[in-house]
Amino acid sequence: MKGTLRLFSRNSPTHFCACSEYAGRWLFGNRLYDSGRVEIINNAIDLTRFRYDHQAREAIRVELNIMDKFVIGHVGRFMKQKNHTFLIDVFKQIHMQDSNAVLLLVGEGELEQAVRDKVERLKLADCVFFLGIRSDVHKLFSAMDVFLLPSLYEGLPVVGIEAQSSGLPIAASDTVTKEAKLTKDFMFISLEQSAKEWATRILKTHTLKPLCVSRESVTEQIADAGYDIGSAAERLLHFYKKIV
Repeated sequence: MKGTLRLFSRNSPTHFCACSEYAGRWLFGNRLYDSGRVEIINNAIDLTRFRYDHQAREAIRVELNIMDKFVIGHVGRFMKQKNHTFLIDVFKQIHMQDSNAVLLLVGEGELEQAVRDKVERLKLADCVFFLGIRSDVHKLFSAMDVFLLPSLYEGLPVVGIEAQSSGLPIAASDTVTKEAKLTKDFMFISLEQSAKEWATRILKTHTLKPLCVSRESVTEQIADAGYDIGSAAERLLHFYKKIV
């Protein structure tokens, strides 16, 4: 369906918008994007909502009985794109090196049972939490220590912006658009690297950075990058006024 609509998106519209350069080039083509006619409108968020909250961190950790754990997290639909199978492989390697690690998986989807089966086979059921659909994802970000995003492909993942707004270090596949990196604690790792190599880099980053240091201080960085919902709304309004 996307491929079919993509054909019409280049010839039919009078104005062009995209959420990132990667998305703009994919949807409209390099020639049109390089002409300067594509307006980038960021997928902005409510920065106040996703700001790191120490009280929420403590409450979630008490709720899940993971008070003293090294908490790795992922938010995403259980589908091929999100690459949960590899994510579980990475977590297995992390857990082999740090038995204090746990994994929080937020979301639902058609591949959830397959992922659950793999967790059982690898004997990780006691340290992998399937949390389903949650209305308090912003609080879960505060409870996490590292966020994993090993997607096979992404335009510009809003969940990555949200996680960074909570001050989370992120390990993402190098197929994620480089525009997603808004803080220095965002690292790209090739999917050609083994799960063990991913685990080693993640654990090294975690060891070098004490938990929760300066997590509250990243909000301004995210705003300066153009992802504050208020500023983005004003920009979109200005865009509409120009074309009316």
